[in-house]
Formats: sequence, C-alpha cells, structure tokens
Amino acid sequence: MRGDATQQLEMLSAVTPDTFVPRGHPIREIRSIVDRALSELSPVFDAMYASGGRPSIPPEHLLKAMLLQAFYSIRSERQLCERLQYDLLFKWFVGLNILDPVFDHSTFSKNRDRLLEHDVASRFFSPYDMNPFNINPLREMLEREVDFKAVRANSEFDLYVSATNVRTGKMRVFRREQITPDVVMASACLPFLFRAVEIDGVPYWDGGYVSNPPLFPFFRAGRNDDIVLVQTNPLVSNKTPRTAREILNRVNEITFNASLQSELRAIGFVSRQRQSGLLGRWIGRSAKPVRIHRIAANKELKKLSSSSKFTVDWSFFRHLRDVGRKAAEEFLRKDFGAIGRRGTLDLRKDAA
Repeated sequence: MRGDATQQLEMLSAVTPDTFVPRGHPIREIRSIVDRALSELSPVFDAMYASGGRPSIPPEHLLKAMLLQAFYSIRSERQLCERLQYDLLFKWFVGLNILDPVFDHSTFSKNRDRLLEHDVASRFFSPYDMNPFNINPLREMLEREVDFKAVRANSEFDLYVSATNVRTGKMRVFRREQITPDVVMASACLPFLFRAVEIDGVPYWDGGYVSNPPLFPFFRAGRNDDIVLVQTNPLVSNKTPRTAREILNRVNEITFNASLQSELRAIGFVSRQRQSGLLGRWIGRSAKPVRIHRIAANKELKKLSSSSKFTVDWSFFRHLRDVGRKAAEEFLRKDFGAIGRRGTLDLRKDAA
C-alpha cells in the first residue's frame, strides 16, 4: 500500500532536540567533555561581561558552535548559522531548543572576537580533549589534491619543509624525497589547535617555532645565489598590544620571526666578511655571494586583527590572494632586475 505523502502539520510536539540524536553517536561523549570544560571557565566568562545591560549570546553557545564549525568543515559563520536553523543535532550540541531563535552570523562574529581577545579559545580548545578522534579534514584534502609521489620523484627542484621536534625542541628539515602528508601536516601543526603529528614515532609541531622558514638548506644545495623570501608574518607592530589576545598574538609573531631574524643576521655577517676578503682567507677559497630578496605585504597585513586567523570565509581567502599578487607585482616591478646582480633586502636594517 502506498503511503500518504500529504503533510499534516503538528502544532505541538512533546520532543526536544535530544530525541533526534542517536544514543550511540560519538558527539554525545564530545559534548560531555565540552560541558565539563565550560563549567571550569565560568569564572572567566563572568569577568568578561558586564553585570547589567542587554544579554549577549552565551559564550558557551559560541564556543560550541565554533567546535561544530571545525568538526564539520563549515566554511563560514553564515553557513554555520544557516545550518543551526534546521539541523537538530547542531541545536542540541549548542544548547538550543527546537524553537529557540538562532543568532545572526554578524552577531556571532562580533561575539566570537570578544572570546578571542580574552584568550578563552586557547584555554578551552585542547585538541586532545575536544577532538578525541583526531579528525582533520585538511589531511584528506592534501591526499586528494596533491600527488606526493610525483613531488618526491621530481628532481628538478629543491623542496624543504621544517617541523619542530616536541620532545627535544630541535628543528628537523625534511627534504623533497621525504615529503608526505604527515610532514606537511606537522609543519603547520599549531599545538592549541591540532594534536602533534607523529612521524616515525616522534611528535612534531609547526616548524615556525624554531625555523620560519629555514634558509640554510639553500646554501648547502648551492644551486642559486639568490633567495626570494615570501614573508606573511609582519615584523613590525606600530601599536602596543593591550588585550590578552593582542599580547599573545604579538608574542607569537615575535617568536615566529626570531629564528628568521637570527638567520638573516648570520647571512649579513658572512656577506660582509666575504666583501672584505676575510672570509676567503679563512676558508682558503673565494666564497659565493648570497643575495636576499623579500616579497612582503606588511601594510595590508597590519590591518588584520588577530581574530582573522580564524576566518575561513572564501571571500577572505580571495582577499589574501589579491594582497599577495599585488605584493608580488610590486616586487617584480621594483626589484626583479636586481636578481643575479645584488640583494634587495637591507640585512643591516631589517635583521639588526
């Protein structure tokens, strides 16, 4: 017998979102862990908000929504809020009832920035607690989009990727023939967001903590005398950070730039000794020059707030692409003719 497809509207249903979440679903255990972590942060939340005025979005709801965005690879706050409208599992996880209104995406972004400014995210998001199954869609995307076998087999170029050994604090540089999805994941593994990536039983974090990026492998390769550095992390900040998030962001910038500054100072010292003739006398032969160039977009990058690092909107990615292209075009117009003749980065000034 064919069933009746006619919809009969129900004016009242005695159900909650919990009814529609399967008892064995792994997200139930995740929510239990999240709720325990949030209860410990309650005093922090109290200090963030005024005692009077119009109620804002509960910070607990925001943090849970941010977790869903990461778990399900949702590209933007707009799409996240749209899904909260109709997905009962999402409503249940965040803590909304079926008929509760969902916050607007612009309001979500503003309130999220408040959490980031008070550094709540780093206290809340331990990847070992919040991601017990170690789900990372980036790895699947890398394996799908990049032919690592072809990369390793191509001897026409040199490729070096660095990662930080968590146990020793030392840098490891992986050569082209060693590059795998795990190596790439390790090189971008920020410890507050991702679990350490294990390679041959050794845990690794982002290589930027000790080398950002490593320049010395290019000297050993000896193929070229010019190095073009594409810099995405601003060196100089024109204002004093005041909020907890601004302070942490600036500390991270200084930390990630320190190793690069050290290498540039070493290159500058060696270059001056070569020019004076001292280096040639020390090593008993003439030394090759090393010419350093830099493509940077410091002016545009300074405009971005620390919370922009969590922005995953496609329009924002296009904006970064356009900023990068503009910086590259400016370099080509101004300094391309110097390649092979002289360095265009003032090592005395920029690495002092």
